[in-house]
Order: sequence, then C-alpha cells, then structure tokens
Amino acid sequence: MVDYENPFHYNFFPFYIFFGCILLVLNLQTMLVIRRSKCLWALSAYRLIFFSSAADAVNCGTQVATVAIALRTPVIHPILNSLLGALLVTSYAMGYPTIFVLAFNRFIAVVFPKKMDLVFDKKKTMIILILCSLFGAFTGALCLSGEIRSMWDPYIPKFYFTNESSFTAEFLRAMTLYYGEFVYITSFIVYLIIVVFLLCNV
Repeated sequence: MVDYENPFHYNFFPFYIFFGCILLVLNLQTMLVIRRSKCLWALSAYRLIFFSSAADAVNCGTQVATVAIALRTPVIHPILNSLLGALLVTSYAMGYPTIFVLAFNRFIAVVFPKKMDLVFDKKKTMIILILCSLFGAFTGALCLSGEIRSMWDPYIPKFYFTNESSFTAEFLRAMTLYYGEFVYITSFIVYLIIVVFLLCNV
C-alpha cells in the first residue's frame, strides 16, 4: 500500500471528514424540517431550499466518501475516482442555479408580492427544479464522456479537471470557473436591490 510522505494528510483528512459530516447532517436536517412541515413545503422558496440542500448534501457526501477512501492511501481506482468526480460536478451544477432562482424568488416576493403566485406557482417551481436536475445530469455526463474527467488529487487535496483540450473540456472548465462567481455576484446584487427597496419603503 502506498503511504503519504507528509503526515499533514493524516491529520487534515479526519478533520475534513468530520466537518463534511456536520455539513451533511445540517443539509439533511434542513430537508427533513421542510418536508415534514406542510406549511413550508407548500411555499416555492422552501422547495428551492429543499432542492439546494439535497444537492449540497450529495456534494458533501461525495467529498466525505472520497476523503475517507483516500484516508490511508493516495491511490484511488481510476473508475471510482471518475465516478466520484462526476457526482461532485453533477451536484455542483444542480445546486448553484437554485441559489440564483431563490434570490429572484425573494425579489418577486418583496417587490411584486401580488405576482408571486403567478410567477412561482407549484407547476413552474417544479419545472425549474427539473431543469436544474437536467443541467446537473448533463454536466455530470460530460465528465463521463471521456472528453474530460473530474478527479480527486489527495496531495492538493481537491478535485481537478484533467487537461484534455477538446471543446467539451474547455466548456466544462470555463463553466466551473465562472459559474459560481456569476451566481454569487448576481444573487448578491438581487439581495442588495431588495434591501434598498425595503429601506426606501420603511
């Protein structure tokens, strides 16, 4: 069995697993609270939060499982490594759109409350969640297409994309690089507009 040269990994990985498990439990708890409450489950915002928590739970679970596998040895079977990487990218691509949609949902609820039921009714919310799921599945499928792979490097430690130079590979790298930043910045702007609107109408 191949061992780590630096003892840092043996100390850091247990903390990584512990912290990841806490986040996993928090996400599962959030899902449980929303699903058990009929009042919360009926609201589109909480359905979006439920879906986002589910995607994040998969993300956390994947990372915890990967680090647990690599706890004793840096060698992970390439196929298993590819599957874990694809699952991580899938959850990432599924979860991030809901952050932006949730921000837009709150914008409609605050600025145009009378249109809330029209814009975010149960059917439209379900369609949005299905589209997010399909986008995540498509992105994950790209990682399994052979054009590019998302792999865990225990020495960094993090997931990384392999260095293929196809269009699919470049698209996936660019999407991953700018996707989260775009979602966070636009969501922040939307929430900032909401705060300004509330301050102006107090």
